[in-house]
Parts: sequence; structure tokens; C-alpha cells
Amino acid sequence: MAAALQGAAGRNATAHSMFDVLDTRDRRPTGFVIPPQGGSVRPPLRSHAHARQRAASVPWAARQLVDRARQQAHVAMCRRHPRACQPAPRENVAWSNGSNPLHPPIAASALPQAERSLHELSRGWCLSRDGCIASSWSEATLPQPQRRWLLSSRRGAATSCFDELRPSRFAAERCPPNDPAARLSPSFEGEFGFELLHALPFLYWLRACGLLGVTSACTGMEPFYSFSEQHHVIKCGTRPTRSRWRLDSMPAGTADGWSWRGRKSLRYYAYPSGRWVPPPLHSTYRELPLRALRLATEKASDAGAPSRWVRRAWVQNKFYPEGHGTADNFWSLEQVRLILDTLLGCGVQVLYNHPQLEQLPAPDENDLGRPRLRLGDLALIESRYNYSLRNGSLVLLPQLAQASKPLSYNEVQLRAAAKTRCFLAPQGGASYLTFYQPGFHVVSDTTGKERCVSSLQATGGGTYWHFYTLLPGRSGESVIYNVGADRTRLKDSLLAMCSTSLCEEPSSL
Repeated sequence: MAAALQGAAGRNATAHSMFDVLDTRDRRPTGFVIPPQGGSVRPPLRSHAHARQRAASVPWAARQLVDRARQQAHVAMCRRHPRACQPAPRENVAWSNGSNPLHPPIAASALPQAERSLHELSRGWCLSRDGCIASSWSEATLPQPQRRWLLSSRRGAATSCFDELRPSRFAAERCPPNDPAARLSPSFEGEFGFELLHALPFLYWLRACGLLGVTSACTGMEPFYSFSEQHHVIKCGTRPTRSRWRLDSMPAGTADGWSWRGRKSLRYYAYPSGRWVPPPLHSTYRELPLRALRLATEKASDAGAPSRWVRRAWVQNKFYPEGHGTADNFWSLEQVRLILDTLLGCGVQVLYNHPQLEQLPAPDENDLGRPRLRLGDLALIESRYNYSLRNGSLVLLPQLAQASKPLSYNEVQLRAAAKTRCFLAPQGGASYLTFYQPGFHVVSDTTGKERCVSSLQATGGGTYWHFYTLLPGRSGESVIYNVGADRTRLKDSLLAMCSTSLCEEPSSL
């Protein structure tokens, strides 16, 4: 059996949190309220039917002025970014014909509204934007422009964004003979992002084959190993860099879920193997309750017009030094203001997640031993968006976790992320947690190796490897759009979230 396995994370946030006023349900706003200190107006979350009813009561002349302003803003945007206004290419565009093993075709008419919007986004909007890629895409269905920069192989073989995922090659490897005496108990000790990307899919493949023995991981990682029948907690000081298994936890030469070809090149991140099957984290945690989030959603909704649906977005941020000592990929204060002003302004509930290093049970080695950097985003939120914090339309994940004890921070993240369909995150390991969720993912990545080589050669931008969109498995479709540090692209993606049903979730979850 051993031979068969060879080879191949201004004001006191707590004092002004909505969790401090969960018992004051009678204070919920019933209309537009001017927040203190001259903050901007924030409407409560409402149903689409209520929004249409309110719009109908607005005088016709006022609606005309609003429509004219929107048209002028759209024209100005098109002048600045012509490609964003080009009609989506229609030729050679088709829903996957079954060649994608993790995403079989689904009739669009059978999809809920949010999934239908995402389906339409992947077939039109995404095709017309550099840096966008969808799980439903396949090499055979890509239009010619995308084929040029996603399938290029100018520097030799294996540079295509889809290269290792061709249907004839990317399929779960046939399980070796099931011998209980030869079960493996690998223990991973590398970085958080690599654990989600490399280790979990390999361990889940072992479980599916009946070959998984005991699993073990750093303190706080237990929720990610819900598929394991026997899991042990290891006390870790810091996580070593890169991806690595503990010595002697696997026989030497055992092939894991990664092919490792080109590991010292730009393709270091790029190749899952046939032993790579992501665990169903989304379906595991989606139906599990999160009372504090439900109360926040109820508080943000208008008491007079309860809605079955809520539009929700997850905003991840970080400001940690990278390996060379500086912070490269993060949402700046200006970008945070743009994101929150836009989403809160169009009635989207925002879950904002920026944990500090001291809140992480086992930080990565790269994140320690360097000057502590402070972005100031939390202070900005506490002062500028205090009203939204109090009424539940803006929720800070650390406070949500505090209100959800005894659940661990990671389990609160998984439960909240599974109840969300729109995500904004900078490049890094924390974004992989959101990639396990189906939906629309907006990423800011200017230096990471998650960007496939052919897109870097052809456009200099950076489209993500296609396999990142497959992390949700059969839970649903995924679209990843790398906006880099481009403000116009970011505004474009925020407009898509506000003007469609992409971010809709049942308010009962």
C-alpha cells in the first residue's frame, strides 16, 4: 500500500458597536436618518419591493434628475474606461458542457436569483474585463481575446491558466486499494494560506478514499477539519513559511495534492494534482446558525417592511509586512472609504474583517519579527461609520466573534462567510477562506504568485489560475476578478454588486 502512495487569518470600537445595543430593538431606524457629526446618510437595508414602493412616491421631476445624474456618471465612466462599456462578446460563449468535473452544467432557469446573476456575470461582464476568470469557463468555450492571454505558452509548455486543469488530466485520482493498516496521518505546519490551498484538499482526498487516519493542526484550525473523524490540536508558536508537512508524518516520497513542478519559478503556486479535492466548507457551515449576525441583520432591516432577502458583502483587509518587509497588497484608507460608501449607500450589509496579529492563534512566520504596521482603517470606521456600526448595516468580524462565544474566531468566520455571496479581499492566505465560498470575488493583487503566467505575459495584469475558482466544489459557481490597485476597476466591481442581485442571501440564515 505504501508503494501505491509513492510518486506522484478615534473611538473605542466596543463602545460604539451594535452588539452593545442588541437589546434596544425599538431604536431601529424607520427611515433615512442623519448620523451624528455630519456623517453621510445611510439607508437601512430594505427589500427590493419596498425600494420600488418608495421610488414610486418620489415626484416624477426628482426621479428624472436622479436618472439624468446616473446617465452622466455612466458616460463619464465610459470615457475614462472605454473597455468597461463595450458590449460583452457573444460568439463562442457557452455554459460549461460538463468538461469541468467540479461544476457540472445547471439550467439557468433553475438557479436562485443571486446564482442566476452570477451565471450571467460570468458569461458577459467577466468576459469583457482583464483579470476576471470564472469557474464555468473551459478552454473550449473561451472567445478569441481570452484565449490569447489565458492560454498563451510563449515561454514553453505549462504556462496556460488552465494547463493543469484539462479534463483529461484534472480529475480525482483513482483511489489505491483500501488497506486500513496503511492509512496516512499527515500533519501540516506551513502557512495558513497553503494549509487551505494544499493540505486540506489532499487530506479530503485521503478521506474520500478511506485512507485518512488521524489529522492534526495548529490551535484554532479545528473548524477547517470538520471532515476528520479524529483530529488532534497542536500548540504552534509560529507557522513556518511556505507549504510543508511535519517530518515523519508521511512516508518519504508520498505524493500529496500538489504536483510541485516549477516550484522555484513563477509557477510555484500553480499546479494541483489529481489528489486535490477541496472539502465542502461552504455546505458544512452555511446552515449552521450565527445568532449575532441574524440579530444585526434584523436590526438593519426596516421594522415596517421585513424582507426575506438581504444583500451582504464580506470585506477582508490586512496590513502585514510581506516577506521583504513592506505591505504590498491591502485596501488603502481611500479604497476602504470607496468600498463602504458605495456598498452601504446602496443598502448592502458589510461584514468587515481585519484581525490583528495578536488575535491569530498561530501567525505566519513572515508576519512576525517586523515593525508592526497600523493602517488606521478601524479608527476610520469607528469615527466615520459609527451610525452604520450601531444599526447593524456594518459589522466588524472581531466583535461578531466576541458576541458569538463560545464559537472560535475561525468558526465564526466560516459561518459568516458561508452566508455571504460577495467578497472583497487583498491577496494573501486570508482570501483563500473566502475562495471556498461560491460567489463574486474581487481581489487586489499586484505582487502575488496566484496570477497565472500567461496572463502576466500577455497583459501585465494578472488573472488568477482557474483552479482557484474550483475551491467551492459543487457548492456553486465562482467568479474571481483581480482589480489590482486600479480604482476604476474597483468602482466597476462595486457597481456590479449594487446594481444586480449578486449579493442576495436569505435573511433567515
